[in-house]
Amino acid sequence: MAIKAVLVGLLAVAFLLLLFGNVIERFRPSAYSYIVSVDPASGGEVTAFITSCQAFSRPAPWLQIPQLRNFTFGNKLFNTNWVTAPASVTSLDGLGPTFNRVSCSGCHFKDGRGRPPHTPEAPMQSMLIRLSLPGTAADSGPLPHPNYGNQLNGKAIQGVLPEGRATIIYDEIPGKYADGTPYTLRKPNYRFEELNFGPIGDQTLFSPRVAPAVFGLGLLEAVEEATVLSLADPDDADNDGLTDLLLHDMGAELAYHHPRLSGKWTRVAHPSPLGYRPSQNRQPTHLLSA
Repeated sequence: MAIKAVLVGLLAVAFLLLLFGNVIERFRPSAYSYIVSVDPASGGEVTAFITSCQAFSRPAPWLQIPQLRNFTFGNKLFNTNWVTAPASVTSLDGLGPTFNRVSCSGCHFKDGRGRPPHTPEAPMQSMLIRLSLPGTAADSGPLPHPNYGNQLNGKAIQGVLPEGRATIIYDEIPGKYADGTPYTLRKPNYRFEELNFGPIGDQTLFSPRVAPAVFGLGLLEAVEEATVLSLADPDDADNDGLTDLLLHDMGAELAYHHPRLSGKWTRVAHPSPLGYRPSQNRQPTHLLSA
């Protein structure tokens, strides 16, 4: 009996040690716990617990019916294919004469981020090339190329030649980390081919652009213009190394269609002189950080 009692006691002590050890391990800080928020609602009230391909395409859960109606209409327009004019639906015609995609979602697929093509032969499905010349245009933006404008368009409507295409070829650059572990970097080289309106020219500046994700932009649109104006810092007075400018001269056509857009958010440091034809993937710019 004494031996049995000792064994039972040892088993009880072992169980308590195991339980206590698991409790300590559970609450022990780890590197992972420092970089992952314990709050599952990382997006606050607009967090969407969706793991399907529609995760970036859902409206905020607290939208009221009028706002939800606007969202639904905008989402439909975003995914609608534009057609060549004249067409039976005049509100959706006007594609071209040159363009990159026939819809907004053609580049911003499922409202997510784009990517460069996997091979040089593959077309740029969700990426484009912006063009300019040295100097400044009348609207303080970049100086457009005389033949190709601000952007290389690889598609065209019937009877019109596309402007050309850009391809990417990578150079493999090997290297090693401090501990000797090898790595390889890829340096992109851009080539312009099948140009139908003359050479690009050696002085031409170009900027590859991968389509950004568009979810969350409604929250930025909700920022009051007075707040945006207060963030302007053209002379870097706060010494953070960033020059925050606000472009007011948006052009007559843009001001006519969107009089409120004297200052909002953008990723690009210049206004687009083109009107609103979403199929051409040229977006107006508002607030910028350069």
